Amino acid sequence: MTATPAPYLHRVCYSDTDAAGFVYHGRYLEIFERSRAEWLYQRDLSPTKLINEFGILLPVRELKMNFYKPGRLDDLLYIDQVIEHRGRTQVAVKQTASRMIQDGSTDDLQMIASALLHIVCVDTQTLKPKAIPDWLFIDWINMADGKLLSFVKQLSQLLEKNPSEEIIFTQGKALLEQLISKDDWLAEEFTKPHPQYYQQYLLYADPFDRFSIVSFVWGPGQKTPVHNHTVWGMVGQLRGEEKGTPYHQQPDGSYKPGTPVICSPGHVDTVSPNTHDIHEVANSHADQVSISIHVYGDNIGKVQRAVYDPITGQEKTFISGYANTVVPNLWATSQ
Repeated sequence: MTATPAPYLHRVCYSDTDAAGFVYHGRYLEIFERSRAEWLYQRDLSPTKLINEFGILLPVRELKMNFYKPGRLDDLLYIDQVIEHRGRTQVAVKQTASRMIQDGSTDDLQMIASALLHIVCVDTQTLKPKAIPDWLFIDWINMADGKLLSFVKQLSQLLEKNPSEEIIFTQGKALLEQLISKDDWLAEEFTKPHPQYYQQYLLYADPFDRFSIVSFVWGPGQKTPVHNHTVWGMVGQLRGEEKGTPYHQQPDGSYKPGTPVICSPGHVDTVSPNTHDIHEVANSHADQVSISIHVYGDNIGKVQRAVYDPITGQEKTFISGYANTVVPNLWATSQ
């Protein structure tokens, strides 16, 4: 049984209470619903996005509530949720509402209500139950694993299904967004800049070369030449800020820059030889290090790629390799 990493806070207002000045029992259902919705919104998974992009609904099939003490006007409620059981198509979630005795502190909580909900994953087309995507509850499962190991497992499971690039850039992107949502897992040895050159540290390479994960560390003001990738890629900003500028080949062979994309922490950008593969990346900061986590559809350190002179269009091939000789211990709980 594992808990979500962050609670939802609700301040009891006048509209929440009944004639006796206590929180009306039916209001807890709405408060719990808002807590679950907020958990999804924090992961860029609104109900609309689940329907339109992933074709799933998450209706409540059954619920049971218990009331222990009355909630009162102005109480600050701490709403938490844990998964008690996860099956193939449904999940049992226990939500609790506790009165926070001292604002901003979770040291002294008094439980006042709880609910046990059975939530089903339903296909929007057939309206029949379907398997729950692993990426949906990535921070509710494998919590005994480190964050990097959990990401590797979930992405491996996704790629085993031979998904389209579109699915990789939706479901895989959601996994990467969760990995970079908090900057607390990347070991220090993979965050060190070089005074002259950006660094590419290998974090994991799939044994079948289906994907690789690297941390790119940019010293102040450092940038890449204009280059390609030849495979799909996702770039997640972990720390600092980067500016990615796409380049488009012109009839005379030169390359013209497009509109830059600014990547702040939590943002994920994509590259693909099918749509947009050639760009230049720079650290936006002249006085601090920036770090991004890259995921590629091959062992990127051994892929032959190319850099380009944007004026002449001249191409020069290269193989990047990696800056490190050892990789992270995925079974360390801090990673």
